[in-house]
Amino acid sequence: MGVVISGISTVDPVHGTFDATLKLYFFDITNEPFSTIHEAVDTIYKKSSRTTAATNTNSTSADDSIFFRLHEEDKADAWKFPETEDGERVHPDGICTASVVSTMKPIPFNTFKFDEVLRLPRSKATIHPRADASGHLSHVDVSASFTTRSLNREFYPFQIDLLDMLFEMGSSNLITEDQRIVKNLLCLHPSYTGFGNYVYGSDAKAGMETSDALTMVPYIYYDFVEPWITADNDHFHYNETRQTSEFGRGFNLRRMIGLRIIVEHPPGKGLFEVLPILFVSLTSIANFVSSDAATVGASSMVQALLGVNSLVTQNVQFIGQSTVMAQSLVLAYCITGIWIFAVVLMMVISKAKKHGNGNKWYVVYQQQIFNYLRMIAESLLLVYVPYLSAYSADKGNGRQKRVTWAWALCISVIVFMFIVRAVIDYHLIRKRKRDKEVDSIKAQVFSSKPLNQWSQDEVLNWIRNGPMNRESYFAEAKRLSVAEKLENAFVDGELLSEYGADVDKLVQLIGLPLGDAAKLSQELALLNNKTDINVTEVPTALSLYRGAFPD
Repeated sequence: MGVVISGISTVDPVHGTFDATLKLYFFDITNEPFSTIHEAVDTIYKKSSRTTAATNTNSTSADDSIFFRLHEEDKADAWKFPETEDGERVHPDGICTASVVSTMKPIPFNTFKFDEVLRLPRSKATIHPRADASGHLSHVDVSASFTTRSLNREFYPFQIDLLDMLFEMGSSNLITEDQRIVKNLLCLHPSYTGFGNYVYGSDAKAGMETSDALTMVPYIYYDFVEPWITADNDHFHYNETRQTSEFGRGFNLRRMIGLRIIVEHPPGKGLFEVLPILFVSLTSIANFVSSDAATVGASSMVQALLGVNSLVTQNVQFIGQSTVMAQSLVLAYCITGIWIFAVVLMMVISKAKKHGNGNKWYVVYQQQIFNYLRMIAESLLLVYVPYLSAYSADKGNGRQKRVTWAWALCISVIVFMFIVRAVIDYHLIRKRKRDKEVDSIKAQVFSSKPLNQWSQDEVLNWIRNGPMNRESYFAEAKRLSVAEKLENAFVDGELLSEYGADVDKLVQLIGLPLGDAAKLSQELALLNNKTDINVTEVPTALSLYRGAFPD
């Protein structure tokens, strides 16, 4: 048999299917039938092989499957399966010997019965035998949809596709007078096996010339099929053990020639498929970076909903699958979900602040909460790096593996980021607390001066840290809001003394809300009426405080 591949299309690495267009050649290579299969095998197949196989016998996953490699030179004793220097084993490739190739003869077209010579398991095929001018079989055109095990499915869309075509050696299933079954054995003719001059469609729609690199590796394959002659009921169950086993458990030996097609895709192909998901994640991070806890509002919610809509339009059929594409999609949902949660939470906190709950811990630390939510989203963005690149690939046999050290490095970086951020925030909180106490004492010092003599900095310091009669109303968030308005209006003590008693001017000229203006006017009136501040004692307290907290 010769197999010429002229097209591979509609490769689905997730479901393990692909279409192929083949041209099959058949020749008779023996004059008389062999009396035993052993004699036939010993005669028609080469003793050497250019195919080696690698297995992982310590694993119970799909890595148990054989990964085939094609070598440039033959390796001896293929039927003894010797181990090579790199730990692989020589595997028979099913190539015909030179002696039987020299005896090949054409097959009369009217005597050729495809089903008795060859069967195509795991496929749906359309078969068209062609005759030549002399009435012999020229070739057989085959268009088939094959089912194959997706060995590198978890790495989609960065997978190296491993496509298997199996050609089962046929039998007429006729028992002769001496109780023998007539079987046909096939070997591969090296001059009629390979890729055609033009191979179409493996990385695009059928009919488009491929830009993938294709390698064909021939091998002999055996399987054990029904009937099951066993005392247990294993064949009534299809569990993980049977899913990962290399051979069946039947009593009947099925001989096949296999062709492993290793499809190596261009480096940018997988990245191009993941880019829309990456852009959605980057958009959420950009929204985080460009926003502030106090400014998050309805427009931010619109941005969040647009991100969700973009995700829904992606390949949601991959959700729940163990592939890089599915995991990337889940990451994008998590990042976008954190952005939505942050928007909702900040809006709730801002509403609580407006209702006078400024002393609540979540109001006081609103910005810190927002910063940590942003850090979580940024950390998840870093996880894309090992997801999309932390794997090794043996292009010789198509085997791919995860690189565990890259994951350890990524997690270590994320943990380090959070530790550094937590340490910095802890020191900032302590420093802010000390500064607030110092500023409060300073405010007591200059509050003994007449209000019209205060500088702008002293006004702002009193607003932010000075004693207030209505401490419950003037919480930290409220003080900062009022101070911001006064700072923007360049208000010093003289202006505050002139306009502070006029609520309308505080509202119209400075822009304070009516409630804030009324409460501030009352505080200014009380401040002007204070007469019990001992000016000489306050500096002493300030000096004692500085001694307790040296710079």
